[in-house]
Amino acid sequence: MMQVCRSTRRTDANFALRQMAYLLMVMLLFVSEDSGAQEKPPTPSLVPSGSSAAAASREPDEADDVEIGLNNTVVVDVDFAAAVDEMTEQLRYLGDANYRVRRTAQARLQSHPHATLEAILAFVQTAEPNLGSEIVNILSGFATHSDLDISRHSRQVLTEISRQPTYAGFLAANTVSLIADIQERQAIKQLILAGAGISNRPARHRMTKGNLSSPKPRVLFVTPAFRRSDERIERIELLSSTEVVEMRAVEVDEKLAEAISQLKGLEGILLEHCSITVDALAKFRSVRQLKYLELLYVDIDDSALDVLKSLPVSVHLRLFGTDISEAGADRLRKGLDSEDILTYGRGGFLGVALGIGTTEVSRIEPFSAAQRGGIRLGDRLTRIGGEEIADFEALRKELAKYKAGEKVEIQLDRRVIDETEELNVEVRLGYDNLRP
Repeated sequence: MMQVCRSTRRTDANFALRQMAYLLMVMLLFVSEDSGAQEKPPTPSLVPSGSSAAAASREPDEADDVEIGLNNTVVVDVDFAAAVDEMTEQLRYLGDANYRVRRTAQARLQSHPHATLEAILAFVQTAEPNLGSEIVNILSGFATHSDLDISRHSRQVLTEISRQPTYAGFLAANTVSLIADIQERQAIKQLILAGAGISNRPARHRMTKGNLSSPKPRVLFVTPAFRRSDERIERIELLSSTEVVEMRAVEVDEKLAEAISQLKGLEGILLEHCSITVDALAKFRSVRQLKYLELLYVDIDDSALDVLKSLPVSVHLRLFGTDISEAGADRLRKGLDSEDILTYGRGGFLGVALGIGTTEVSRIEPFSAAQRGGIRLGDRLTRIGGEEIADFEALRKELAKYKAGEKVEIQLDRRVIDETEELNVEVRLGYDNLRP
């Protein structure tokens, strides 16, 4: 009986506590609604009336030119010099002891990015040390802005500030690399959504002659699926860690070539079935450490020889299926730092691999001309178009004389049980369809 009474009293006490908690929650809810209904006091303006700064903050008229600033703020494009003076004044407010004043100054600076960037570049040289972090924070926001002009300008300002022996310069130097990583991630996301391909994978077998810096380089793929626009092409410049660019069946104009040439880590470029002008090809001169350049079935001829000779290719230049003549290829080979850099062919592809020091077929590419022509593993090739061959290099030189689609007669020895048969097969050469 005693135990039942104690349990009843404990239950009543718990019920009372729950009731009190419920009433307290209801009271707090009403208090929060009343406080939320009150109007917030207006933020005091930092701009004196009648000044040029006040003119910069007025409502735009129909006759005014307007600019869309950060946070979609509409800013009247009045006298730019006056706007820069106003932003310089706002920069000084960043060091104010009043938090609301500092926040208002930040909002004003963000509303006119171009004038703010000009003001910062002049102001930061004499700014107090405690303003360095505030200024760099504003620049960081501009540097990751969706407007590429604002982003590019702010990165230039950050780079200029990073060279100064000031506290702001120290902060800017640490911020530049961080912003580059952020911008690259943003660019990768937007380019993939636009149809480009970006991945890390082992280098293609044709780009291993001198090895790339990384065994799994970051590769940018540009195909007809890429929905190109001027803005998306400009974002390619932000892919600072991209080492290889592969383009297939696209038109490479000067703007696209310029964006690719700005990639800091670029080492290899592949163009397959692309159209490119000599002027666009000349943009690749500015690539700092270009190791590989492969032009496969690209519509260039001997008029591009001078440009090709001036490109900074250090390991391998492959011209295959172009309109460059054999005589032009010989002139180009003599003008390069090393004749071994150039590999030339008119485009005919057989699709076989030979054993080391022999002409015995060790591998046949699927769906290749060799497979369609009836060549088998173990066959020993003896002649191509009537010319005797002794190794793979001799085979490559003979095949380089033929274009894709041309027929060539191949003589081979095939071992059948204990006998060796001499066979002649006619093969229509195909295209070199590159594999990843």
